[in-house]
Amino acid sequence: MYSNPESGNGKMGCLLMLLVMAALVFLIVNIAPVYVAKINFQDDLDKITSKAGARGWSERMIKAETKKLAEDLEFSISNEDIEIVRRRRFEQAARIIITAKIRRSVSIPGFTHTFEFKCTSSGLIGSL
Repeated sequence: MYSNPESGNGKMGCLLMLLVMAALVFLIVNIAPVYVAKINFQDDLDKITSKAGARGWSERMIKAETKKLAEDLEFSISNEDIEIVRRRRFEQAARIIITAKIRRSVSIPGFTHTFEFKCTSSGLIGSL
């Protein structure tokens, strides 16, 4: 049996596959930047933690720097979303631990999703 080339067989499947691929590309283009920004936030939070530990930053200064970083990367954050713990007792070296909860909403036609991440960074207190 042979198929008539003008009958349209196979064209619908190809069109459907193109639509699925376009939808996937659209989602990736809208979602990938959120994860890239999260990775950048974590890297820069590690730098803030190191500086805060080495320079003896106050909690107010740590929160201000962390909020500025989050806002620069288009994340939502409040002071309550930033937890700072300094551990000195019963450990060999004093440490500072910063935990930040960040959020970013992405709107796709007909749907909005809020991505939430919890980033933690730990560093030594004092200079070597």
